[in-house]
Amino acid sequence: MDPDPTAVKMRLSKTQMSVIWPGLHFLVLALLSREKFGTCEFAYPFQIFPLPRGFDDGTYRSAMTDCIRALWIRMKPIATTGGRVQMNSIDIRAAIFAARINMQLLRRRVHDARRKDAKTKKTLGLGRAAIKKRKQQTGPVIKSLERNLKRATRSSLKTTSRSEFAQMSKEWRSHLRWMKFHLAYFKQVRVVKGRGIVHRMVIDQLTAIAEKAIRYEGFEIPDPRELRNVVRLFVRYSRRGRIWKFHFRYMLQNGQRRAAQEFLFEFVKKRIKLKENKKK
Repeated sequence: MDPDPTAVKMRLSKTQMSVIWPGLHFLVLALLSREKFGTCEFAYPFQIFPLPRGFDDGTYRSAMTDCIRALWIRMKPIATTGGRVQMNSIDIRAAIFAARINMQLLRRRVHDARRKDAKTKKTLGLGRAAIKKRKQQTGPVIKSLERNLKRATRSSLKTTSRSEFAQMSKEWRSHLRWMKFHLAYFKQVRVVKGRGIVHRMVIDQLTAIAEKAIRYEGFEIPDPRELRNVVRLFVRYSRRGRIWKFHFRYMLQNGQRRAAQEFLFEFVKKRIKLKENKKK
């Protein structure tokens, strides 16, 4: 592979890599999960809380994804030791985003562990002291990357016109927005008050999982009202302890897994006569 003429040489220390690498590795794993299952753990819940009409959640760019994967391959040998690496402007922007993801991911884990006792938090490294230490490490790393980003920008402008560079930057910002919603949405979704509203949201999400499983198995979607009644029965059985392995709460969190979809499909198939889809 020919070297990128716009790339600049950098040396990343062990401490800097400890800030950048976890976030970059998280991004690549999230991309793989989305390609395999159609979603990932920290994606925005579009089915439960649809975005307003016309809201811009970014645009997926395959070229930007390829750049991130190539950067992951180049950085893997120096992930734990640090070392020299060549990065262009897109690579450096991805590294900055990875450093911020590492910080946000720690904050989310600390929030999720807020009900644990102090001893457990200290053992897991999920206290306020951990956030303070990570913040002190992340700030200087981002500033260093931003200085090198200026070098990479000047290098890019030597070989490309300003309009082409502006278009590339615009595409990156759009892809960055897409990643924030589809791969790395760490904000806590607002709690909806009202038992009936929450119950309807649960039924809606489980029905969507059931429809996906039915289509995958090659059957037509049955009457929506009949399907929702079976999904309600599934939730009722789960709450009464008649279903333990694939509880409806597990299904909501792992609905992209084939084993979970197959279980819900078999549950529906036993109670509704499904018609095979004759369309190829």
